[in-house]
Amino acid sequence: MKFTIAGGDSRNLTLGNILAQSGHSVEYMVPGEDIFSPVYTDYVIGPIPFTTDGENINAPLSKRAIKFKAFTDSIMSAKALIAGKIPETVKKELEEKGIRTYDYLDREEMAILNSIPTAEGAISVAMQQLDVTLHGAKALVIGYGRCGKTLAGKLKALNCDTYVLCRKKADHAACEANGLYSISDSETTQFLQKMDVIFNTAPALVLDRLRLAELKPGAVIIDIASLPGGCDDAYADEHGIKIIHALSLPGKVAPVTAANILYKVIEHIINERS
Repeated sequence: MKFTIAGGDSRNLTLGNILAQSGHSVEYMVPGEDIFSPVYTDYVIGPIPFTTDGENINAPLSKRAIKFKAFTDSIMSAKALIAGKIPETVKKELEEKGIRTYDYLDREEMAILNSIPTAEGAISVAMQQLDVTLHGAKALVIGYGRCGKTLAGKLKALNCDTYVLCRKKADHAACEANGLYSISDSETTQFLQKMDVIFNTAPALVLDRLRLAELKPGAVIIDIASLPGGCDDAYADEHGIKIIHALSLPGKVAPVTAANILYKVIEHIINERS
């Protein structure tokens, strides 16, 4: 089977090696003068996220920008594009050619497995930024989705005093069952005053200026939600509050693990198609 890899970080490079070692043919799309050579392949593998600026493919390892139009025009035939957070314009152009699109971020197995390197990466960032150990520190995890659950569990395992901001009654019950403290949205402000580190997983403005004003001096915020994140960055900058946007952590901290996760998801998609 032939795979063509377009853009992406070290995850996609490692994925290419895994595919080649599994006996597949692998090529990489490299832009010339804003165009690509015609691509005839079985599957095109794109990055996660597909774009960070709405115009070019996310390709931090490429020296040239990769425009959407040049990308879609070059694909002559393929069964599918597999990538993360694919823009509707790209989906439409490819599907008009009879090329299906599959989004990693719509896959439940991807979300669950990817939460592991994401959580470990976030904890690594916290260890680098804090002047205290996580053991005995107070941490707040905002959101109890897939990443929030994994992150909170790993923090508790490090003997971190772990609180979770969640809204659903079922999530409060799950926190209690897992030995975690859960708080409601209305309680957030009073608990922020006690936290050494806050991890945000919610892609919504949870930490507005009123809440940021209540932070304990020296507290660190690690925002792993998709941009623009969940904090009032302008207010934080004005008042010297440290916010770290830790994005695409799997590819940065554990590219081999992350690439193997992508490989599993690709296998599942191919099997489902057959």
